Amino acid sequence: MKAVWTVITVLLLINVLLLAGGVGWLFKTGRLDQERFDRARDMFTKTIAEEKRETEQAKELEEQARQRAEEIARLESVSDGPVTLADRLQAELRGDDLAAQRVERLKRDIKDLRRQLALAKQLINQQHEDLAAQRQAFKEAVEAETKLKEDEDFQQTVRLYENVKAKQAKQMFQQLMGQNKVDEVVDYLSAMQQRKAAAVLKQFKSPPEIAQATVLLQRLRERGIEMDQPGSPGQNRPNNGLDQNEAGQT
Repeated sequence: MKAVWTVITVLLLINVLLLAGGVGWLFKTGRLDQERFDRARDMFTKTIAEEKRETEQAKELEEQARQRAEEIARLESVSDGPVTLADRLQAELRGDDLAAQRVERLKRDIKDLRRQLALAKQLINQQHEDLAAQRQAFKEAVEAETKLKEDEDFQQTVRLYENVKAKQAKQMFQQLMGQNKVDEVVDYLSAMQQRKAAAVLKQFKSPPEIAQATVLLQRLRERGIEMDQPGSPGQNRPNNGLDQNEAGQT
């Protein structure tokens, strides 16, 4: 039961983080600001009955205000003298135009808000799919690596690469990469002792070789293995425990 609650808690936390990331993306790209966010929050915090009641109250207040304005206008027109029928019709038309403009503006705001919410939902779904794909890829990589490490022929090959000189191992790896066997090289490097794998990668020195090593390092990082970039200042550090034989291989 505790494990179930833990899974539920983790899923809720992931959804909260994804939702926060989606809202942050909307703010960053200018699709959502504080005013729109407040409108969205108000829309979902009120019940339908409350919103309906507030709408009815607003209509009543608007009607009272309209009647009061008409009465004031009538009194002003009487004080200034009689108003012609044409003037009254023109005034009514102006009032109708203003009301129509307010309605159209409200419709546009609602449409924009719905569009922003749809984009946020789409972003969250995409992030869920990406996360699931990353988890599956990581799981498959771990399973494949575990299977290779249990294979005796594979282990013999790994020991061969560990025992030859680092420069020679680099050349052998380059031949494999030339045959489009980059994944196979990454398998060997990840199975080797890390200091020996690092010694081999340090042999990639020219610009084309550094580009090859960069690809290998990126693949290793995807498996959770961190090593220094060839040509970086980290190459000039002390051996950090490399024995004399390994130091001589470089």
